[in-house]
Amino acid sequence: MLGGFVVVQAISGAICDYAVPRVRFPDLYVQLARLPGPQRPDLVVLGSSRFQGFVNEAELTQELRTLTGQADFRAYNCSIAAGDPIGQQYVLEKLLAAGVSPHMFVLESSPEFLNECNRHYPLHVHRQINWEDLPRHAHQLALSGAVQRLFLPRFAPLYQFRYELLKQAATGFAPLSGPTPLAPRDAMTEAEWLDLRARPRPLSAKQETAIYGATGPGPLWLRRYRLGGHAPRAVVATLSLCHEHGIRPILVGAPVTSNYRAKYTPEILAEYQLFLDRLKAQFNIAYFEHRDAVPDHLFDDTYHSSHPTGGIVFSRILARETLAPLISSPSAPVPATAVRFDKNSSAHDGP
Repeated sequence: MLGGFVVVQAISGAICDYAVPRVRFPDLYVQLARLPGPQRPDLVVLGSSRFQGFVNEAELTQELRTLTGQADFRAYNCSIAAGDPIGQQYVLEKLLAAGVSPHMFVLESSPEFLNECNRHYPLHVHRQINWEDLPRHAHQLALSGAVQRLFLPRFAPLYQFRYELLKQAATGFAPLSGPTPLAPRDAMTEAEWLDLRARPRPLSAKQETAIYGATGPGPLWLRRYRLGGHAPRAVVATLSLCHEHGIRPILVGAPVTSNYRAKYTPEILAEYQLFLDRLKAQFNIAYFEHRDAVPDHLFDDTYHSSHPTGGIVFSRILARETLAPLISSPSAPVPATAVRFDKNSSAHDGP
């Protein structure tokens, strides 16, 4: 009986890993289904839940259409929860396998993404790490405390993925809905945008608790900081894939609150900058720092946007100060206004 259970679970795991991987990672396959097939999208944004909230796809598209004069320009936000470099590489590989090769990628970046002690591993285990991936991830799985998360997806996949299996089986594993039309642009006026960006506002009690209170995210992501492990290698692999497929990658530092920025020690920032310098030397890639681009009152916690206002504000900043100059004149020098964090340091000259 035990032998039969093991066989059934092993077969089920192989099916979930290779035949219907969307039961493990449904959010990714929803994103893939809405992209325009074999056509080349103009721009795709890859990042984590931070960019899910802070990059408003409709606002970014409409802003770039106005700024560049390209009436058919289309940006897609394919950010996913826990979309660190490991997740970004996986998403890019799936996009390319589906025949989606955009002209430009915007990739979210931040120092904590590259910490050897990676707190995203529990989700990576659940969604995309297969048996053959375990040897190269084993050390970081142990460091991040995610080893125990291996049991259910690896040894009891029918139980772990039961809800998604039942949900998709009810539709006969039918294809997901196709490309989606662009949503209407937000009605925020230019004066409102400028006011929200420039004029400090008091935080609500909920924001105070989430950003500064005891329940707010602490320095967990930066604990025992050491830039290393699989994430830096994933950045290099992603940029190499972009080079091979004629995609222009742009690295963008994500907004975080003022108190979270204070947790980046000089040692952390120096290590991060050294890594960026290596990327610039190897790939000649542009990096734009937007850590302080958004005031604290537009956050729900230390690094997530207040929906939808924070996304509208940041999307206009991203379009105007970073992307439009590059799209309109790809060989033009990087505008100084593109980098807003610590302009007096060498960081604004980063790759």
